[in-house]
Amino acid sequence: MWGLSMALVLPYAVPALLLGVVFAAWRWRTPGVLPLIWLLGTSAGNALLVESAVTARYVAAFPALALLIALGIGEALALLWPRRWQPPARTCRVHRRRSQPSRLPRNWVVRLR
Repeated sequence: MWGLSMALVLPYAVPALLLGVVFAAWRWRTPGVLPLIWLLGTSAGNALLVESAVTARYVAAFPALALLIALGIGEALALLWPRRWQPPARTCRVHRRRSQPSRLPRNWVVRLR
């Protein structure tokens, strides 16, 4: 049974969870912060209950914990082993009309980003 002798997050996953929380809070304007909001909202709602320490009340937070652990592992691996190759940039050619002179070279490429 959870809560008696075991924690909700296993001890070796706690550093990944903390990294996930830091990365989610660091990029708070992206959708990656949603699991953090989910976890904080569940914790705040459970704190208002009479028996707030019962672990069954935190079942709604398990997916958010898993997402934050995965975010921490993924971002840590991305920092430790960066990509050695860059994905090819989407490019398109700039076309000019024959009647209008252009100051652009013939093979000028516009990068879309």
